[in-house]
Amino acid sequence: MDALDILSGRLRSNALRKALSESFCFESIDDERLANQKIISQRPKLARETISLVHSSRTSLQANIQYLHERILAAMAMREALPIIRFADGEYAFYSLSLACNGLYKQARSRQEIKAVLAKHIQALEYVQTKGFIAPLIFPGNLQFRPSLKKMLGLKEKPGSALSFIRFLSSHGIRLAPDHYVPFYAIYAYLTSNTFLSACAGKNICILNSDLNMKFANEWFNKGSSEARISSVCIPSEYVATSWQHYKNDILLQIPRETDICLVGAGIGSLEVCADISQSFSIPAIDAGHVLNMINSRVDKSAGARLFTEWKENA
Repeated sequence: MDALDILSGRLRSNALRKALSESFCFESIDDERLANQKIISQRPKLARETISLVHSSRTSLQANIQYLHERILAAMAMREALPIIRFADGEYAFYSLSLACNGLYKQARSRQEIKAVLAKHIQALEYVQTKGFIAPLIFPGNLQFRPSLKKMLGLKEKPGSALSFIRFLSSHGIRLAPDHYVPFYAIYAYLTSNTFLSACAGKNICILNSDLNMKFANEWFNKGSSEARISSVCIPSEYVATSWQHYKNDILLQIPRETDICLVGAGIGSLEVCADISQSFSIPAIDAGHVLNMINSRVDKSAGARLFTEWKENA
């Protein structure tokens, strides 16, 4: 399915064309090596999220994982900035100035707080667009290209969608380009793969999260005696999205200078955190989110398992 055909009729505006490069399409990125069907059997609506926006040069999950892997290896070897950020419902609400962004974790106390930091977020997005990867969750079901029944009846509707995010990007001259885009779930699949563990072998990994069980983290990264060296920096569990500038310098000073790669769990604030780490240290900084809860053996903090995170044995 051609992406611009999906965004048809009145929604195929010049702004959307500017935000979406040619040769994007929708394809299934499901992979039989992953245990997605187990999760879908418990939450059937998630099946539609396996159809993802992809670029025609990389239509499979494996192709996107390999592309990420090669870029991350090169960035570590050359000491180059590579911020990698995911965007989904919480971010879409945040950039629509809605407090629906407050889901599992608190992100903003008011719309005024969001407005006050929006310029910094846009600056970080511009940086990621040129130096790293923007990885939004975009599938036909979250584009909302037809008015919903709730909206037609004047009922309250959850604000923010992939379409609103694409428009937001476009309004600030930011576009999804093949060299700087991968699907949302490609990040989860890569971070939980043996391919990523191989990239971490012998590397210095710094994890920024509100909590980290170092015993579990060392067990996770040192499967097969990879000899990865783990350090951690504690960041607040809430409101990083609207407060990062207040403690940015203190936190950056705590990251060891020899760090090769950072994994970040800061909710919507991961955008600024990863951008600033990559810029300051010239290394990859990845918005890891739920994967950090997996590393901590605290999947309960994510309210359950996520698609594209559980690999079958010997995969």
